[in-house]
Amino acid sequence: MKKTYLYFLILALILILINPTLSAKGAAEGLVLWLNTVIPTLFPFIIISNMLVKLYGKSFKNPVIFPVLLGILCGFPVAASLASGLSKDNVIDKRTAQFIAGSANMASPMFISAYAISFGLCRSRSVIPLFYIPVIILITVLYIIYKPSASKIPETKNDFPGKRELLCIFDDCIALSSSTLIKIGGYIIIFSMIATIISGIPIGSPILKASVIGSIEMTNGISYISNTCIPDPIKLLIVTTMVNFGGLCTIAQTNCVIRGSCISLKEYIYSKLLFAVITYLTVTLYNLF
Repeated sequence: MKKTYLYFLILALILILINPTLSAKGAAEGLVLWLNTVIPTLFPFIIISNMLVKLYGKSFKNPVIFPVLLGILCGFPVAASLASGLSKDNVIDKRTAQFIAGSANMASPMFISAYAISFGLCRSRSVIPLFYIPVIILITVLYIIYKPSASKIPETKNDFPGKRELLCIFDDCIALSSSTLIKIGGYIIIFSMIATIISGIPIGSPILKASVIGSIEMTNGISYISNTCIPDPIKLLIVTTMVNFGGLCTIAQTNCVIRGSCISLKEYIYSKLLFAVITYLTVTLYNLF
């Protein structure tokens, strides 16, 4: 295993040295994405979700519905972050945490509508259901698999914190959120750089290249596919599948926020692969009929 990692790192270093222009371009694009999109949209949600978990997590009447809805609305990696925080505070058990992370950790409606559909596909928002029908199927399947508990783990009653303690909690949430966002930014820059280097490699099939780039970092995959002459039904199939899978970059981001919790990264990856398969089959049926 050590040799495998060594060979991978040497290969990555060689690719960067051979393609310094593409490497710099990819890193710059990743940095711009992080600064202009991820921080303004994600940072407030992570702070607020952390505050909600710390202040009210133990008083949620149903600790499943809230993180699932917030995760779907806010995008990667809010659902996984909430599930991790609730499990660390013993509000939910492992099965419930795994269900929340696997079913609701996905791209936000804002990203799907404004970027994936309008920019990547240049189509009307009438195709939005193709992104969310698989969500309903996935939630149903994972609910059957994990049987999440809607009742919280019994806890001793805790009084609401005073003003000074409240400020300390707020300060801790800002520090935790800032650390998380910096790590996410690092992943975005690295994976964007890898995706950009791959885009410069001569691969015969644009469909194959788009799929590879999107499976690494989905925004780069969408950007690449928007400039190709791939038929619209195939574009729709690739974009919906890559967005619902999320790519290796979002898996790395998720690993960052679930570290130290009971959530299994391997099981999470299986959930995302299942999500991709369900999406692929759904859009294939749509294209056929």
